[in-house]
Amino acid sequence: MADADDGLSMELDAMYPAAQPIAPPTGWHGRRLLTFGASEVPALLIALGMEQPDDSTPGYVLELAERLIDIKAGLRKARKAGAAADRGSAAETQVVQAWNAHDRGDWPAIVHASSVPREWLPLIDRHQPRLSCTPDAWCYIGGELVNVQIKTDVRGDKTQPTREWVWQVNAECAVTGAAGALLLYAPGWASWRREDKRRCVAWVVERDDAMIDRIRDAAARGWQLVERQKNG
Repeated sequence: MADADDGLSMELDAMYPAAQPIAPPTGWHGRRLLTFGASEVPALLIALGMEQPDDSTPGYVLELAERLIDIKAGLRKARKAGAAADRGSAAETQVVQAWNAHDRGDWPAIVHASSVPREWLPLIDRHQPRLSCTPDAWCYIGGELVNVQIKTDVRGDKTQPTREWVWQVNAECAVTGAAGALLLYAPGWASWRREDKRRCVAWVVERDDAMIDRIRDAAARGWQLVERQKNG
């Protein structure tokens, strides 16, 4: 009987092997793995049950919410961004150039964060070191620092900031100490067709300190789960 039990145990071990740590990434990706980045905050809030998804929640946020804790624990790899996301990221400097070159009315010119050494990033929140961000850009309005988040898409159908964008920019305000955020929306700039790109729209997102407190609490609670996964 002992031999039969040992055999069964070995079969179960083969069927359900213990999760093994994967080789951690290096550079910016490795440093960010030590924190929850601002763009990951929507997925973190949903993963912890602090916010509920709805019909407008992007699929990539839901997918990340299922994997985020394991990713930070080093047990799963983050999935690569899609082609549209890559095109949007590559277009950021062009978005800034277009914004600064056109008639902006009373809106300020902005500075793209590519002028910041990559080795300094991501920035770490002074109050919650498990929260970080890599800013897109910044500007000053009325003498106060304002975080700038650049958003692109393919369809260009947004008429106001999404709640996920609001959560993200408040996380960025927490880390940067910014007085507020300017959401610079570039409709169609993630499309591969030049004719889809339309003029940028700017929205002000007020700093919400109550939301920031919840985001910092989420980072602390989320990291407790990360440590539990690492140890167990």
